[in-house]
Amino acid sequence: LSPMPTCLARHSPVAPPDALPIVFRRKGFSMIDTVVTVLILGILATVALPQFTGALDAYRGDTAANRIIADLKLARKHAIATSSNVTVHFQLASSTYKLTGVPDLNGSAPNYEVDLSAYPYGASIESASFGGDSIVIFDFNGIPDSEGSIGGFSGTHNKTIHIDDSTTGVTLP
Repeated sequence: LSPMPTCLARHSPVAPPDALPIVFRRKGFSMIDTVVTVLILGILATVALPQFTGALDAYRGDTAANRIIADLKLARKHAIATSSNVTVHFQLASSTYKLTGVPDLNGSAPNYEVDLSAYPYGASIESASFGGDSIVIFDFNGIPDSEGSIGGFSGTHNKTIHIDDSTTGVTLP
């Protein structure tokens, strides 16, 4: 018996797989593979997106509330350190607040101002009430002129910050 000629071995149904021409070898993904993968990713995104959005709202609300608490404590400490009044004025329409008498931390402005609607907060101040107005003044002893609260912040995850005039405490329940 003589061996099969090489030209016939390439086209023989019993030829080894590496002997097949390149045209018959499978390379890459088929259209069905791609469609199934995209469908699975779409289903996972549909399930995960609401949870991600809720977590992002909670993070933004917590971050904005913590920033306000830190800045109220800064205003109080600055009033004590300089033996002067420090005014914190909340502006609901623009979701900003200003610490009058406290210089900007990077020295670019005479007053320290924060915009909670900007990155990274993306939050809003819904209410600020201190004895009928949206201004709280810390005297030279660091005692606020009235107690009150600030509320709002992000999406469905609202927070309320309380300022107590008897203990000079700032709390987030």
